[in-house]
Amino acid sequence: MENWGYVHENLKSMLAILGEAESARYIAHTGTAAFYDSGVDDAHENYALPDQVNAARGADARSDFAETLDFAVKLGRKFFGVTGCPHIWPFFFEISGACQKILESNGLAREDDFTAMWADLNVSETCAMSDDRVRPVQANDVRGWADDVWRGFDSGEDASESFIAKARYFASRGEFLPVGIKGASTGLLFAGGETAGIYYISTRPEFRGQGLGGAVVDYLKRAARESGFRYVTLLATPSGRRLYERHGFIALGTVSIFSGKFEDARIEEP
Repeated sequence: MENWGYVHENLKSMLAILGEAESARYIAHTGTAAFYDSGVDDAHENYALPDQVNAARGADARSDFAETLDFAVKLGRKFFGVTGCPHIWPFFFEISGACQKILESNGLAREDDFTAMWADLNVSETCAMSDDRVRPVQANDVRGWADDVWRGFDSGEDASESFIAKARYFASRGEFLPVGIKGASTGLLFAGGETAGIYYISTRPEFRGQGLGGAVVDYLKRAARESGFRYVTLLATPSGRRLYERHGFIALGTVSIFSGKFEDARIEEP
């Protein structure tokens, strides 16, 4: 598996565990896709994850994958049509013209390009001093952590009750480590895959430019190393990539993000 396959594997493993929550829905179709509906009305909280192995077989098989993708989209329409939640489709491979037409014809639009990144935790660093303001989130701080995430992602409002329920699930499972600088910055480590994964790095607008996000990233890297992992992965937005590069992460490739919303739960079974 190429290095960036571990980023896909970490996300897929995380979605499977998140799918065990009472408030969530999850289903995986081997060789096709995995679908996760968190119940949160935000596209980046709900995922359709096309199968990485099939997609990586090579350019000569892309026509076959187009057929697989068409089948996956039909499954996705049925799955997400039940709740009508918006969702994203991250693609860890180059999207061909045929595949893009399938997505667009089914109401999925290209939203952005993220960067798959990873860091070797055995590499010594000169700027990873501990910041004692970064702390693991306690049960009674979950709501505040969720609000910090939401504000840090420029939502302009506190977290929804459905996201707070998701944050409580993070705090209740040993595979997750939510941390933050209370009232300012957040992060989450998922340690349930072959590699560790970092998610939810955010800083409230009024605290940006003070190095808080970097302090959270370094804390989570140390936590991953102490848990026995050699590598840690993440998906970087265009605005976040430079932060991660300064903290030892290397770009592996581009992940195209499509988003959509299916509202017809009556679509026929493919």
